[in-house]
Amino acid sequence: MLAKFGDTAVVSKLAAIVKPRADGTRIVRLISDDRRSGINSHVKVGERVVLPRLRDALQDALWMMEAHKGATELGFFVVDVKDAFHTLPVCDDEKHLQVFLSAAGRFEVLNTIVFGGRASPLVWGRAGALMGRSGQALFDCMELLLEIYDLCG
Repeated sequence: MLAKFGDTAVVSKLAAIVKPRADGTRIVRLISDDRRSGINSHVKVGERVVLPRLRDALQDALWMMEAHKGATELGFFVVDVKDAFHTLPVCDDEKHLQVFLSAAGRFEVLNTIVFGGRASPLVWGRAGALMGRSGQALFDCMELLLEIYDLCG
């Protein structure tokens, strides 16, 4: 792996954290120590992810109920991506920053964004925002409201 990247490879330590779940299964999270390897010191994050507030969802729900008087039910669509962190690929130009030494003594590369990378939460926040906005773009707001009204009325 080092031969592929040459002098540009930055090797980070990798840790595995095992977390138990309520159903008895376990999830393993791989965390790259990008701070100690110096990668994070070169990453500039000029913004932060602002998560939606519960108050905003409640205001939207109240608005929908007011827009269609008599509606007694509302439908919400939720996407759970809590275990999907390692699904976003890293571009080829940045893979030399994702190198680690495996337990087998070989240098390996992670092809997806990692826990421990300074920009990783922002990248996932943008991906989540894209999914949300793309979902919204599939429907006209009034079309959804009329569908809810027909189901409830």
